[in-house]
Amino acid sequence: PTNFNPTIRIRNNTADGIRGPALGMANANAFAVVLVTAPTHASNGNDVFAIAEGGAGAIEYGTAAGGRFFMRANNNGLTPGNVSSNLNRPQLVGFNSGSGSGTGYLNGLAGTSQTPGTLANSNTIWRVGDFLANGDGLGQHFSEVVVYNVTLGAAELQRINSYLALKYGITLDQTTPTDYVDSDGTSYWDATANTTYNQNIAGIGKDDCTDLHQRQSKSANADVFLTVALGDTIWGSNLQSWQNGNNVTTDKTFLVWGDNGGSNDFDVTINGTETTARLGRVWRVDKSATWTNQNITMCFDGYNDESYLIISATDAMLDTQDSELQLNANGCITFNSSLLADGAYFSLGKNIVGPACVNGGIKLWLRADDTQSDNTN
Repeated sequence: PTNFNPTIRIRNNTADGIRGPALGMANANAFAVVLVTAPTHASNGNDVFAIAEGGAGAIEYGTAAGGRFFMRANNNGLTPGNVSSNLNRPQLVGFNSGSGSGTGYLNGLAGTSQTPGTLANSNTIWRVGDFLANGDGLGQHFSEVVVYNVTLGAAELQRINSYLALKYGITLDQTTPTDYVDSDGTSYWDATANTTYNQNIAGIGKDDCTDLHQRQSKSANADVFLTVALGDTIWGSNLQSWQNGNNVTTDKTFLVWGDNGGSNDFDVTINGTETTARLGRVWRVDKSATWTNQNITMCFDGYNDESYLIISATDAMLDTQDSELQLNANGCITFNSSLLADGAYFSLGKNIVGPACVNGGIKLWLRADDTQSDNTN
C-alpha cells in the first residue's frame, strides 16, 4: 500500500498491463494525464501508460537526468528528473497539453514544455503498463490514473495535485511555495506560512466531493519516522481504520504537518519540566478552523518511553512548552487533537544531563561511579 491506501503492481520487463475501451480522443491535441506511480526499477524506455494502446498519448520512463517521465513522441513534455534515486516511492506525474504546448510535472514541479502532437490513433484501447505488449513494462505500483480530454487550468491542476498528494503522502514540490487546497480551492496547508516547515508534508482529513477520507498518514519520503492516526491505533490500512470506527467528523477539514528537515538527534538544549534537549527536527501544524477535535495517535519509529512529545502553540524553538507527553515503549502517544492548535509546533524531547548540566550535543558520558551492574571489567 501507499500511505495506507491500496496499489496495483505491474511486474517489470513483462507484457503485463491493465486495459479498457477506447476513450474517443482521436486527433485531440488538448488533453491531460495525471497519475500516481512508484517505479521499482530504472530502465530506459520502459512503458508506463498510454491513452491508446500502441503509443498514442503514451508515457515512458527514461534514465536521462537521473530518471524522468516523458510523452513518447520526441521526448515531449519532459518531467523533472532524479526519479531513479527515489525508487519504490510514489511519484505524482502529470502531463498537460494544449495550445501547441505540453508540459510534464513531477510532484507539482513543471518540467520542459514542448509540442505534444495529436492523438491521431487514439481510438484503440487504453493501457496501464506495457502499452506495446512487447515486454518492456516498467515494474511499478499504480495508485490512480486520471485522463482528461481538455487542457487543465492551473487552479484545476492544483486541486487534483493536492488531493493525490495528501492521499498518498507525497510532498508537493515547494521550489515555488504551493498550497494544498480542497475541492473548493480553499487552502488547508498554507505554503507561505510554512516556508520553514515544508518538508515531508502529510496529513489526515476529509473531502466528500472527491471521496477523500484519510484517517492515518505518513509521508512517503525516505527519512520519515512519524505516523499520525485517528483513534488509539495505527492500523494496517486506511480501510481497517474505518472498519474500527475512526472518521474525520467534518467535511473539508484537515490536520496537516510538515517539518524543517532537522536532525533526528537530541542536540538542541531546552528548558522543559521533563526534558532538557529536543530533536533538531521540528514539525508545524496546519489545522482547519472547523476541524472537530478527537483523540489521535502519533508514533515515532525508533523512539521509546524515554522520549516526550513536546508541543508549543507559539514557540518555534520549543523552549517553552504547553505540553510534555511521555511516549510509550513503542514510541507512541494518544492524546486529544485540541492540544495541537493551528500553527502549533511539536518535536520530541528527552531528559539528557551532562557534567555540570552542560547538556547540548552530549553523545556519551562514561562514569566509573555510575555503574549499572557488579561487572568491574
